[in-house]
Amino acid sequence: GSGAVKLWNVKTNQCIRTMPSGYSLCCAFVPGEMHAIVGTKGGRLILYKLSSGEILSDIQAHEGSLWSLDIRPDGRGFVTGGADKVAKFWDFELVNSSNRTEEQPDLAENKDEDEESEKKQKLISGEDNREDDNNKMELGMFHTRTLKMSEDILCVRYSKHMSK
Repeated sequence: GSGAVKLWNVKTNQCIRTMPSGYSLCCAFVPGEMHAIVGTKGGRLILYKLSSGEILSDIQAHEGSLWSLDIRPDGRGFVTGGADKVAKFWDFELVNSSNRTEEQPDLAENKDEDEESEKKQKLISGEDNREDDNNKMELGMFHTRTLKMSEDILCVRYSKHMSK
């Protein structure tokens, strides 16, 4: 079905942006407030760039409704849970926007983690706005682990008091 995500200014009560999504069930802002993730009834996971409304990634994440998602306390990833009795763990990644595909691979490349982490934090916070379209990096996401359960997963949450 048709559906949309609406971004509102809470001070003025005005709708700032309307973005296509289908039947949305859950959502979260990515730390830095520049991106949002939406989970849908069809099991899709959609990553939006809020400044433009652009869909950066649209992945078939679950085989059934994606009921819940939660951002990891360190802000570097998130977890999703759905009607398919699966919890999936995801990490954020930097992807070259000219090479971006709708279905991102589930494999992480071996990269210099400190350098990559610093770039990722700048991008998430909006500090890294490059104008060079040939080498423009955007936020992406990739699946890292799966936890199978015996029942539908209606809610997932990280403890905000996790030790590092």
